[in-house]
Amino acid sequence: MNAARSLGDGKRVLSPCSPDESEPSTHRMRPEDYEQNAPSMAGINMRQMVQDAMAGSAPVMAPGAISSIIQNVLSALQPIIATTIEACVQRAVEEASARMWDETTYLRDELLEMAWRVDDNEQYSRRDNIKIAGLDGKQTNNGDSATENNDTNHLVIQTCKKMGVDITENDISTSHWLPGKTKQVIVKFTRRETKKRVMEKKNQLKKGDPTIHDDLTVPRLRLLREVRGTHGLKYAFTRDGYIHCVIHESDGQDRKVKIRRPGDLHKIGWNDDDIRSTYELFE
Repeated sequence: MNAARSLGDGKRVLSPCSPDESEPSTHRMRPEDYEQNAPSMAGINMRQMVQDAMAGSAPVMAPGAISSIIQNVLSALQPIIATTIEACVQRAVEEASARMWDETTYLRDELLEMAWRVDDNEQYSRRDNIKIAGLDGKQTNNGDSATENNDTNHLVIQTCKKMGVDITENDISTSHWLPGKTKQVIVKFTRRETKKRVMEKKNQLKKGDPTIHDDLTVPRLRLLREVRGTHGLKYAFTRDGYIHCVIHESDGQDRKVKIRRPGDLHKIGWNDDDIRSTYELFE
């Protein structure tokens, strides 16, 4: 057991004290004595040591004992420090990932909006056009008419007459067969009013007659097909290049939705991921 005694300068030192001695020894402990007692000294109450130091009554210890205490303290703090650093790094990585995800999402949304606007411009240039499929006639390699019956303007006029819409050559700016396996004629009218009358009457055509459609861009045609696969959708069609949807509600009423921008797809039940995936349709 160790006891403390005062020196002439007012400091206190630890001195060995034998069981038979009632007073501590007058000799200062040697460094090796501190090293031997380091394990027990490492368990000294740190708070008490600080209080003693502030009161000027802390024992003077050799470097070996101090080193042992420091090592024990560092050993105790090491897992705490490691855990704290790991938590800080993890939090920093999560915050950086969240910022990157937000920025990426913002850029994707901006690109999607831009793609829709570019497609709007292309679609607008086709505002006076229609496509007619199922016409009688043979398409030549260069798109010219092989016989009088293959004259596309004449075929267009005859088809419109079946619907009860009278037009003349002057109402048609140009018409020609489209290349490809599908037999379609594209028509550009001189006035939008003429196209409007034709589109309003196209349902008058009977089964087996030619069919009439808007002249849609490739991305818009793809989007129309995707929209038609939406759950709960009654039907979808295009008018003036825009997609119109009819949804049958649970109360028995039909609700109409016009798709102008990507956000309008929310109105037919699409989520954000579904809408962002439409960017692939414009590639």
